Parts: sequence; C-alpha cells; structure tokens
Amino acid sequence: MNNLPEIKLHGYHTFSPAAWVLAEGEDAHEFLQSQFSNDLNDLKIGQDCYGLWLDQKGKVHGDSQILRTGQEKFFLFSYHTPETQLLEKLNSFIVADDIDLDGLTEDVEAISFLGNAVGVLKAIVQPTDESNKFLFEEEEVYVIPGR
Repeated sequence: MNNLPEIKLHGYHTFSPAAWVLAEGEDAHEFLQSQFSNDLNDLKIGQDCYGLWLDQKGKVHGDSQILRTGQEKFFLFSYHTPETQLLEKLNSFIVADDIDLDGLTEDVEAISFLGNAVGVLKAIVQPTDESNKFLFEEEEVYVIPGR
C-alpha cells in the first residue's frame, strides 16, 4: 500500500523571480539583520523569513524572503523587488563587513504550487542536508514555503 499523502494540487505556475541573491560571509547574518525588518536571530538553517528592506526613515525599498542555508549562507528571494535594486541598496551599506552578495537571478527559475504539493515533495524526496536543498534532475532545488 502507498502511504504517501494525497496531493491536493489546485494549480501551479512557473516564473522568473525578480531577485535570487546569495549572501555569504562571516558577517552575513549580522549585516542582513541590520538591514531587514524582521528578526533573523532565531532563523535556523533550512528556515525562511519574510520581511522588508527599509531605509533609516522607515521607507520601504523592497521585500524578500530570506532562506538560511548555512551558518554564514543565505539566499534572498523576491517576487517583486528587482535584483539590481536589492543589490544596490545592500551594497551601499557594506563598509567593513565580511559579506559577499552575488546576484544569481538570471540562472534560476521558480515554480509556485497552490495546494499541499510542497509537503508531498518533502515526503517523497529527502533533502540533501538541513538547508531544505534537494537534488532534482541533477540540479539543486530549494524549497521555500509560501508566506
């Protein structure tokens, strides 16, 4: 008998995200925390957090989900904030911080499921490690739950 959960897929769509940025380095966590509206201190490897990028006056300059994939490694994902805008804002605040920001948007595609497909995927395919990274057709795939 098959003990897998039943897929209740109400639809899906593929898209190119506005931003997919790798942030890594010894100061990555502290730097991102200083720029992001939500608290990243309890964010464990494999978890994500949605928030806003604000200026000193509280004006919103964009939004992202931050996925922590390592002790000093994060991916910044946005549906709407363009990679160039995000990198420009963040790079303008790097002074002596040990952080590298690498825009990878043109190299990725995304798929959004409406329904419980992510839970089923996690039941079928085991992550390669604690970061929520899977191998699919020999490509790295990260699972980010919707917000």
